[in-house]
Amino acid sequence: MRKNIIITVLLLLSITVNTAYASILGYPIEGGFYMNIGGNAYLYQNLYRSEQEGVGQQTEHYIEYVPNSDIVPVVTSGGKLFGKRTILEAYDYMRSNGLTPIAGINADFFSFKTGVPMSNTIIDGNLVTKESQEQHGIGFKKDGTAFIGWMDFQTTLITETQTIDIYNVNKYRQPYTVYLMNEDFSYTTENETPGLDVILGDVSGPMRIGGEITAVVENILHSSGAIPIPAGKMVLTIDDAAFPDLYEQVSQLKIGEKVTIKSEA
Repeated sequence: MRKNIIITVLLLLSITVNTAYASILGYPIEGGFYMNIGGNAYLYQNLYRSEQEGVGQQTEHYIEYVPNSDIVPVVTSGGKLFGKRTILEAYDYMRSNGLTPIAGINADFFSFKTGVPMSNTIIDGNLVTKESQEQHGIGFKKDGTAFIGWMDFQTTLITETQTIDIYNVNKYRQPYTVYLMNEDFSYTTENETPGLDVILGDVSGPMRIGGEITAVVENILHSSGAIPIPAGKMVLTIDDAAFPDLYEQVSQLKIGEKVTIKSEA
């Protein structure tokens, strides 16, 4: 991802380790090691023994590197966002795109049912996933330097008569709010419950924070489950059990209507 896939999870882990280091990790014991895995990157393994009941030995792994032009962090979902992949599948995906992975780290909290990251994800400046609430995120500059910042932005769909808040982008639909999906999510919407699906065609513009997308309402369907996400198009979708006022907004869209989608901080 992630991209902001390597996001909230790392921040939460750093808080956990700082506040519960002694009781959870315990004291260091012999058996740790470190090794160079390429350039200025090193893999560390440390062993700890905790006296806390039910904990015992703990093993810590982490990678330390000096930002450089040869070895840099790359965030990837290994293809579509929906679905879980093994580290070998992610490796093969990166190799097929001309990259040589030397290590892999699970980067974010994700749904065990869907594999979709539970956070905001930005890759090469493009908005890949959006969470309904603002949160911290970790990012990487071109030279591999990492930084942490607060991510607070809103995505809206605007017509001549109304503005619809898009709470989630490329997330598995829940019966609460309005979702927007494109080809990054999956081959279909993966919906399992009835809802309203609005197909947006003639899509133009970047899906970026500060960017603007224009599109045309191509079709409006009431679907009992998943529908295909057409190539080059987007699907605005809402569950039948969502909040009535939001459902009413989506149902007011008309075929042929022009819309603008903005993501603004």
